[in-house]
Amino acid sequence: MDERKLGFVLKHFRDGSMQTEGALRKVRAAAGKPAAPEMKARWGRYAIYGAGVAAAVVAAFLIINTRLNEWTEYRADAAASQVTLSDGSTVTLAPGATARVQARKNPRHVELDGGAFFEVAHDESHPFTVSSGDARIRVLGTKFVVSDCDAGKSVDVVEGRVLFTAAGREDGVILKKGMFAVLENGATDPELHSGHLNPAAWATGMFSYDDARLRDALDELEGYYNVSLTVSPAAAS
Repeated sequence: MDERKLGFVLKHFRDGSMQTEGALRKVRAAAGKPAAPEMKARWGRYAIYGAGVAAAVVAAFLIINTRLNEWTEYRADAAASQVTLSDGSTVTLAPGATARVQARKNPRHVELDGGAFFEVAHDESHPFTVSSGDARIRVLGTKFVVSDCDAGKSVDVVEGRVLFTAAGREDGVILKKGMFAVLENGATDPELHSGHLNPAAWATGMFSYDDARLRDALDELEGYYNVSLTVSPAAAS
């Protein structure tokens, strides 16, 4: 470099005014060349940080989803057992029966194995449902009994109304107070039968015999208490 050029550079140079690395990066970017090593390291750190955040989000989702889908199981052993659900409904399980509930996800749905007496808290916007084998029961607020029988599943309504259907079916039978229906194994629709006098007596300990035949009342009491009852001809007339 001649003296004139060197003098010009020395006269006009200021510290920091000639950013060679920055200029080099711009040229490389324009030419489509790889970034300098320090830029690669910076983007590598960003990628690691992003992966960590994504992993944390996935882990949180899995934990929340697992908790939402947790099942709580209730079981009655040798004696009937009563359970109060989070919505205020009560379920009295018959001996040996099991009920499963997803309390966080859907507290108004019960999966039932065995028999149970339900007293459902009224909530029009959130119908209460029960699944038991192939039987499906849908209610708003009522008292009813679900039982296993030799033929399949049965439902007795003590108060209110329920829709009793087979799994996968929307139509079925609407049962009102005092009505009783059976869904036989493999059937597509429940069938109506003569109602029981006190279908929930095993759960409530209460019997009522308004306008009932004496012999029918005695037969029911004999079945519940495993005794033999007789009456005099005069009392039976």
